[in-house]
Order: sequence, then C-alpha cells, then structure tokens
Amino acid sequence: METEELLPIEILESEDEPDPLLASTLQLEHAAHYLDLEDWILYRLRQSEREIALNLRITRTGGETAGFGGLRVQHHTGGMPTLGPVRLARDADPHWTRAAAMEATWQLSLLALPFGGAAGSILCEPAELGERELQELVRSYGAGLNGLAGPFSDVLVPGSGCNEQVMAWLALTALQLKPQADPQCLAAVVGKPAALWGVPEYYGAVAAGVVSLLHLAPVEKWTSGSLRGRRVSIQGFGAVGGTVARLLSREGVQLIAAADTSGGIYSSAGLDTEALAKYLEHEGILFGFPGAEAVRNRDVLETEADVLVLAAAEKQITLANARRIQAPVVIEASHGAVTHAAEGQLAARGITVIPWLVAGAAAMIAAHHEWVQNTHPECGVQELRAAIDSRLQQLYAKVSTAAKEHGTSFAHAALVVAIARVAEQMRLAST
Repeated sequence: METEELLPIEILESEDEPDPLLASTLQLEHAAHYLDLEDWILYRLRQSEREIALNLRITRTGGETAGFGGLRVQHHTGGMPTLGPVRLARDADPHWTRAAAMEATWQLSLLALPFGGAAGSILCEPAELGERELQELVRSYGAGLNGLAGPFSDVLVPGSGCNEQVMAWLALTALQLKPQADPQCLAAVVGKPAALWGVPEYYGAVAAGVVSLLHLAPVEKWTSGSLRGRRVSIQGFGAVGGTVARLLSREGVQLIAAADTSGGIYSSAGLDTEALAKYLEHEGILFGFPGAEAVRNRDVLETEADVLVLAAAEKQITLANARRIQAPVVIEASHGAVTHAAEGQLAARGITVIPWLVAGAAAMIAAHHEWVQNTHPECGVQELRAAIDSRLQQLYAKVSTAAKEHGTSFAHAALVVAIARVAEQMRLAST
C-alpha cells in the first residue's frame, strides 16, 4: 500500500506531518486496522489513562512571580507502574506529552519490560532561567507529582532539557516528601548522578544502542555483516551523535559527513572523529574544521553513505526530501526525525528506517537498569552495555521476523508488534 493511501490529503498537503498527538493516533489506527483490533481496545489506547496538570510558580531573580505549566501523563498502566521521560522545553505542550506517553507504552512493550508508558513536561526554556530559578521550578514540579511519582507507581526519566542535576533535584524532592526518608524513593527518578545511586553510563545508552543495532542491520543490507569500512553520515554532533561517531570509529567505520546548528562538513577521505571532538570542544561548532569541506545540512542528509544517523531535531526527513536520501539504512536517533509519511516513501524505495521506537529504546533499558539497582540492590544485574546489546538483539530479531512475515516495513512492524502485545495484555486482564 502506498503512503499516500494511508494519510488524509490535507495532511499530505501540509508537509505530511500534523501535530504529534494526531500523528501518533494515525499510526495507532493504521496498526489497529492491520491487526483487526477490537473497538474497545482501540478506543482505550487512543486515550490517556490519567493526567495531572500543574500550575507552577517561581520567584524570578528580579523578585517578580512567574508562572509555568506542567503536565504528567500516564498513557497505559495495565496494573503496572509507568515509566517515561520528562521534557523541559517551550514546545512541550499537552499534545506532545500525550504522544510521548503513548510512544513510551510501545517502547516498553517492544522490550517486554513490566511498565506502562508515561511522559511529563514543563513548559519553559531552561536556557532562559538561572540555576536557582530552574531548581525552584523543577522542585515545584516534583512536589506537584507527590502521590503519583514513585518507584512502584510512576518513574521519571530524563528527556530533552534534563541532565543529571535536574534529575537529582527531582529525586531529592521525592525523598524529602516522605515522612520517613526511604532511600528506595530515589528509584522514582532515573538518570541521577552516581552519588545518588545513578548509573554512570546512563547518558550514553542511546548511542550505545545505535551501535548495537548497526551490528544487526547490515546483515540484510550489505554483503558483509562487518561494520569495518562502512561510511556513515551523522546529523547532530551532541551527546548522542558525537558519541556514536567515536564508538563507530573504534570499529573501523568512516565518518564522511557531520552537521550541527552551524552547518555541515564533508570529506570523502573521512573525518578524524577524535580531532573533530576536540575542535568542537574548543570552538563550540563544527564549522571551520580543518581539512573538511563546508556543506549544507541537506547535503549531510543526502550524501551517499552506508548509514545515515539522525541525532538532531524533529522532521528532518519529510516528503519534501525523502526521494533524495541515498543511505540504505537510516537510524532515527532523535525523536520524530523522520515523518510517518516520509518513512513510508523511504520503505517503498527499499531503505530501512530504524525508528526512534527501536533506536531510542536503549534509554528505556538504561532506565529499567537503574530502577532495578535502586529497588533490588541485592540482585546482581548484568553490565548496562551487555543488557542493551542482549535486549536490542531480541527486539531487532522479533521486529525483523514480523516485517518479513507480513511484508511490511521495519518501522511499521515495530509498531504492530508493540501494539499487539499491549492488546493481548488487555484481553487477558478483561477475562
């Protein structure tokens, strides 16, 4: 079936991507039709199970009072605790938050982890707040979730705008709200500093997951299953993109193009990732890196590489440029980088898109890893990288098998497998 048959014409005419909640709902309904889901299951999965809206106030440095909106959404519990990101951003509106909670449900289902999906947001621009102001806002949000957030009710995961310090504020707020301080309360928040029983490798999880998946994807796309000698183009050279570049270079992969907010750089002979990282640390931008050709961001996306890693912003591949993408494997290492309609067009051209649903799943693996260490410290757990490799190998095999059996794209198969598992749980709970 062609992509154009799956979306209403008004969406196709408006750059193929509606608001995030409508996009997620359209994908759900498409998968539901494919699975022939019962109406009551589809109706339930369209809706969030629970939402808490917060009106947050802080005192600015100048003495004036400022208000901010906060939200926490539990999409689906199924009698289990929920787990999902908190995003601090100006555009983290209710539609984004509900869509993110729905996607968390699918990710956790794919990984067969005993959690439902959730997401939260604070409508703010962190860069515009001083440290004291940001701390007051984050702690106010954490206090507002008293009674919901908890190690066995709802676990907060770092999203955009969050770092170890933000998660430390949330964790300490959760701890202080209990009449008798219980260290186990710290498990209500993951992505914490090691001093608060966080996992040191947490923030490298997505990059490690991307590399792990690339060890699996080439089997279908390349004559050799080895990564050595492959050529990669990476859009976004921050915590995820830069780490992916360094990890891949150690395995003999050649970085030929990279981009950040300053623009792109290219070298057919390959870019030295260690030198590039040092240059970026010193200059703050990729532009001007010696020995590289300055190119446009679109050139980095459209260059002839074996792999294209998208680790920057949303909506980078749409119907407008999908026909010009040349890499046979596209890794969506940032949320929403490939629109739903564009993924369909890429699939029709034989290009495999490993969607954020799969490529970002390592963050959920890391979250579960930290949660287990905090709640069951007596249990020995495997090293995080080993956990990521083993779980993603199982996930990839499951989705690849489903895609072949049903003759559908990898991205669509991932969604179908996830929703089918949630639906089966709902049927069992109703009997």
